[in-house]
Amino acid sequence: MSERPKRQIATTNHWTAILPFVITLLALALRLYHLGAQSLWYDEGVSVYLARMSLLQLTAWTADDIQPPLYYYLLHFWLPLFGQSSSEFVVRFPSLFFGVLTVPLMYRMGRHLFGATAGLLAAFLTAISPLYLWYAQETRMYTMLTFLCLLSSYLLLKALERRAPPYLPLWPAFAVANVAAAYTHYFAFFVMAFQGIYLVAWSWWMRRRERQSLLQGLATFAAVALAYLPWVPFMLYRYQADVSYWQGTLKLNEVLRKTLISFSLGETVIEEVGAKLAVGYGGIVLIALAAIALSERSGRDSDHKSRSILHSPFSILLFLLLYLLLPVALIIALSYRIPKFSPRYLMLSSPAFFLIIAGGLTTLLQRSGKRQGSISNLHLLSAICLLFILTTSAYADYNNYFNIHFTKADFRGVARRIEEHIGPDETVILTSGHMYPVFTYYYGGHNWYPIPAERTLSTEHTLNFSVAADLNHALADKSGVWVVLWQDEVVDPNGFLLMMLEEKGELLETEDLWHVRLRHFALPEGVHFSSQPDIQHPTEINFEGRIKLLGYDSRFTIHDSRFTIYWQAEQQLEDDYKISLRLRDEEGHYWGRLDRRPAAYLYPTTRWKVGELLFGRYPLPVLPGTPPGEYQLEVVLYSEARPEGLDVVDADGVARGASAVIGAVTVPKGSLLQPPSREEPGISQPLEADFGGRIALLGYELGRTAVQPGDSLYLMLFWQALADVGEDYSLTVAMVDKDGRVMGEEKFSPLVRAYPTSRWVAGEVWRGQYDFTVPIKAQSGQARLQIGLVDESGQPLGESVSLASLEVQATERVFTAPETRYPSGANFGNLVTLVGADLDTATVGPGETLHLTLYWQAQTSMVKSYTVFTHLLDADSRIRGQQDGIPVSGARPTTGWVPGEVIRDEVQLAVDPQAPPGDYTIEVGLYDAGDPALPRLSVLDEASQPTDDKVLFAEVRVE
Repeated sequence: MSERPKRQIATTNHWTAILPFVITLLALALRLYHLGAQSLWYDEGVSVYLARMSLLQLTAWTADDIQPPLYYYLLHFWLPLFGQSSSEFVVRFPSLFFGVLTVPLMYRMGRHLFGATAGLLAAFLTAISPLYLWYAQETRMYTMLTFLCLLSSYLLLKALERRAPPYLPLWPAFAVANVAAAYTHYFAFFVMAFQGIYLVAWSWWMRRRERQSLLQGLATFAAVALAYLPWVPFMLYRYQADVSYWQGTLKLNEVLRKTLISFSLGETVIEEVGAKLAVGYGGIVLIALAAIALSERSGRDSDHKSRSILHSPFSILLFLLLYLLLPVALIIALSYRIPKFSPRYLMLSSPAFFLIIAGGLTTLLQRSGKRQGSISNLHLLSAICLLFILTTSAYADYNNYFNIHFTKADFRGVARRIEEHIGPDETVILTSGHMYPVFTYYYGGHNWYPIPAERTLSTEHTLNFSVAADLNHALADKSGVWVVLWQDEVVDPNGFLLMMLEEKGELLETEDLWHVRLRHFALPEGVHFSSQPDIQHPTEINFEGRIKLLGYDSRFTIHDSRFTIYWQAEQQLEDDYKISLRLRDEEGHYWGRLDRRPAAYLYPTTRWKVGELLFGRYPLPVLPGTPPGEYQLEVVLYSEARPEGLDVVDADGVARGASAVIGAVTVPKGSLLQPPSREEPGISQPLEADFGGRIALLGYELGRTAVQPGDSLYLMLFWQALADVGEDYSLTVAMVDKDGRVMGEEKFSPLVRAYPTSRWVAGEVWRGQYDFTVPIKAQSGQARLQIGLVDESGQPLGESVSLASLEVQATERVFTAPETRYPSGANFGNLVTLVGADLDTATVGPGETLHLTLYWQAQTSMVKSYTVFTHLLDADSRIRGQQDGIPVSGARPTTGWVPGEVIRDEVQLAVDPQAPPGDYTIEVGLYDAGDPALPRLSVLDEASQPTDDKVLFAEVRVE
């Protein structure tokens, strides 16, 4: 061999020896920087809390916890070296130690699989990994677990290769590493699962040549199982008993997306940004896998003259893909039904992620050196991939150090704030109470009280009105309380604790630190909390025997406006019901609507317990420009399965419609409802019209432009007072034909009656709503709406203003009553006659739909819009199917019916899926949904005397 190649080999060996050390020093420097800068968060606080226990207490705790004790044992012996007041730097150092130790081990693994260059790249990727940097600075076991799983996997390959020196017993070392990993975290068994499958696959591939290694490997796994046997009962119990997360299932696409982001960029990128960058990492992994699969050789250095089956591309790919994917798949499967999941649980598989990238990119570079003409392309591809990894890792690492959005929960700041300002007769309440391990790491006092007093988070034991007993105990003879809130949305999703404190105490201070909130209340002398709410407006509204509304409180000031509604579940609920809270006036116009879950968002009705008393708080749902005055508060409960809403039933079980008016609300004038600006209402048809220089019309909205005689036409107008009006004016709305003749005119109050124009102040902007009835005798053709303002004597204020053009269509009204299968002739209040009905079938199955057609005939014009109810009754008069609504699916309200007109109303009546076989009856009637009492129209006899409030007909067979 010439001298020049010898010098090249010597130089290569020199750099191969020195670079792993340099990369390890880089990893150490990155992990030391800012190691103690951030506060410990909850999990870290638990680690320190357990480490300060006696070994017996520590073991007993972890036997009932979600992680086994080895990491805590290590921390237990580490902390006394620095005293019980160990700093954040000290308690995090063991994680740093294993994080740094992983770097040279990754070099060894990469070198073993692909050669020295790949080993160096794998070590470098590990050193700068945002994921590894984050958890090397956290007092948890994840870097230790990752190191031990990587070590055992490396020892498995070495044992199968049999290249170790005789003084290193590989199989026993493999067993020790796996036992240590299993006693560090239960998920280590999923890495052992991949190792076992690889061992069997390798043995099958080798056939009889390596039967001894197979037997040794299986014996080693048996030894691991035997060593873990004492802890198996505790492991099984914990995963059966864990209730620290909500019920449900994992969203697989979300899990996989977050896992790829975590492996690529750790915990220090915003998910939206991370999702985009992670696509690049996904592409790099695919390129790397393709490069390894297509390589003719494993890429090992030329000094390995014999090519082992262990280093074939197929064997390497099998090993790395099993390492990467099998633990991930098993952990997801385990967590699927109880979605207790975080990407950090999968960190034990992440070394395979970096080994694939390092091996694939190294293979690309090696192939580029062997193929002329493609050197630049492969080199360029590799350089782009490495540059992408380097820049994105640097971005995420920078965020770890300097971006405040990735600050951990600041328990340190909360404790310092309380210690500096707490009074001698004040106390601290922790909610959720399980945070006390980290809180007491920083807080030296003993005047704290956990609510609930549980050591682990539970989604099943949520606070309710019984928390009053805890408050009475904790706050006896106290003049104030500091409330620390963290994960309170889990244990107190409805906010019982703060609601009670706000009612009895005075909120002095509110401070939101990173992920932790602080509230300071002053308490009156002798304060007492009741486990039963004092409801201002008690009532009882029954929604089909499923949910009861028990009453409401209202708080309206010029600065604040909200409702509190009290609920109770009467049975176990399977649907996620929503409340539609609506504000309407006496004319039936809606001035605001709020749709949400009845209680807290994180406490859907599916979680409600039978008999549990709950509350929901709601802001006043009001449109900009709503005038002050008295309104009705209407409630509807609905779900995806029941979009029309649950029926309100009376004491006799009779359905009274799908909405309930729970009370009247006086909306005040003040800063709460300051009139909006001209732009705020969002006027669809703006215009500029001036009435006498005192009132301006800013625009309008029209329900439709094609009408028929007798139709009700919805109109909204937007007003502005140009000066203090000081006089009452009425609004006139007229329909004028193309020749200017008035076909009909109606008079309205410009706003609600409680706010006449005499009270309007200069600059105010309001909206008004009106229902104009198209004159019965209106001729077909073009027409227009014309509005004006007149005083009490009928004198106009300025000139009238024309609005949109209308098309009056020829009437499609029918005045001849048809013959029906079920004739009736029932007279409802001398207003409407039920001519009869047709039914498509007299036999139906549970869950099917009856198609019913009702024929109504108007006796006179009506000023009220009546709702038709149709019920399917069983032999015990229980409702087994129901539909309520304005006739013709809302298109033909009774206010638009012409005397003598016949209305054809099609009804789709869904039969209860639980309806038993038997004979059923259909009942039909009308009621006034605008009246809170939901009064029905009476059925009158020939002498106009009431006989009933419904009509029964058409027997139906359910089978």
